[in-house]
Amino acid sequence: NTAIQTGQVFSPQDPVYSTPMKRGAVVVENEFNHPHYPQIRSTIAGPIYASGIIQGVIVIGHGLTNYFGESDRTFLTQIISILSAVLENRNLFDAIEKALATTEEQARRLAELNQLSELLGQATSYSQVLELSMDRIDRIIPSMVCRAVLFNQSDNLYSIYELIDGGVSIIEQIPNLEGTFLGVAMQKNKATTLVNLQNT
Repeated sequence: NTAIQTGQVFSPQDPVYSTPMKRGAVVVENEFNHPHYPQIRSTIAGPIYASGIIQGVIVIGHGLTNYFGESDRTFLTQIISILSAVLENRNLFDAIEKALATTEEQARRLAELNQLSELLGQATSYSQVLELSMDRIDRIIPSMVCRAVLFNQSDNLYSIYELIDGGVSIIEQIPNLEGTFLGVAMQKNKATTLVNLQNT
């Protein structure tokens, strides 16, 4: 009977796994003796490669000494070559899939940006410009909160607008932006990113 056990973590010092990984080739040990595997007397093991990096190890054990021969080494080497090719193809497929997903997302965002440019050219009011801009920004850069701040010279206050349910509303008016993320962005006069933001 053959059983495959998962969830076990091996030590890099365990020679059953580390020896074939260090040598980078199939290793036959026909006088195997290890306290963790008292029932095993012969082993044959080899590393699995993909993209030039060892991805894992195949280990086969038997209770008899001098059990494995050169034909076993040859066949295990061929099996490992097949597995390595499969892993190589899978890694390549994953990379292509990720690249395509990124390309599609970039194309979508560029389309949103182009559409924003067209819509702003048709806007007839200040509020429409603000609403269109914030709505498209939220589509291009998805977020939990989308806000804009504008200075109102008539009352010397900063109005903070937030996109809520597809519409833009003033959520607060303050005399200055000192100590806020919006204030930092205005002081730097460029796109600004903050991580672990606690206060806006």
